[in-house]
Amino acid sequence: MRLRKCLLVVVLIFMVVTFMRGNVSAYDMAEYFPLNQGDTWIYAGTTNHPLETIYLPYSEKRVINGTEVVNGVETTKKWLGPEIGNNYWCWAIDSEGVKKHKWYHEGFGYYIVYDPPEIYFPARLDVGETYQGSFAATVYSIDDDSILYTVTGNNSITLESVEDVTVIAGRFKDCLKFIFFEKWQTTDGSMARETEQTIWYARNVGLISGTSVGGTAGLICAKVNGVHYGCLATSALKGDTNALNTLRKFRDEVLSKTPEGQEIIRLYYQWSSVIVKAMEEDEEFKEEMKGLIDGVLGLIEETQ
Repeated sequence: MRLRKCLLVVVLIFMVVTFMRGNVSAYDMAEYFPLNQGDTWIYAGTTNHPLETIYLPYSEKRVINGTEVVNGVETTKKWLGPEIGNNYWCWAIDSEGVKKHKWYHEGFGYYIVYDPPEIYFPARLDVGETYQGSFAATVYSIDDDSILYTVTGNNSITLESVEDVTVIAGRFKDCLKFIFFEKWQTTDGSMARETEQTIWYARNVGLISGTSVGGTAGLICAKVNGVHYGCLATSALKGDTNALNTLRKFRDEVLSKTPEGQEIIRLYYQWSSVIVKAMEEDEEFKEEMKGLIDGVLGLIEETQ
């Protein structure tokens, strides 16, 4: 009898440990999709080897700024712009996962309200697991809020693997690699679209890199929950828009035109994240770097 009880206890312990391991292996998607007010990400088009080339002629800035109530749910607004059209998404995270509630696209003249919202990430996902979902949405005119059409769709996201990823902003360990697929069509059958992407997300940082039919983009720099990644000028100048615009103009219109300048750009982004980390740990060093950058700004202004 005592032996039977001991064996039963051992079996129960084994079952509990196995169950706990199963839970631990699944990733909490909220940790990979930060929505802190003020969080900022800047991406640029790259080749498949972002550290061996220069930034291409387009960039995309995403900023968390503000909230909006959509169908009774308070959502967080992630902006793209204003330089690319004052577009934004409305996101919220609950027990079901990361949800897209609205997409406002000033450039196209419409906004989309998802009801039910699209679950972009389920609450938890394990390597090799695929989530499949569906959504419905209404497309409205920005001019007068009239309904343009309604759509239905489905999506799937597969957590394919865990990888270390190197982009211009630095090297990020244990990133989650996803294969994302979305298909939607108007309810009258007049329009349809499919999207497939491979995307990498880093814990507590967010989207690091992505590839699709339109090309490849990678993270140049970011500020997430007060932590800076990548661009040392953004950190040292504390977001001084005029100074940063001067440096970016010099980068795009002068440095990028010659092989020597392209090599300077490559080295700058390769080492920026290391220098930013050092600046965060040493205020005196940060001031020294700001002085160097101010000197560069002075030289640029003298040549203009």
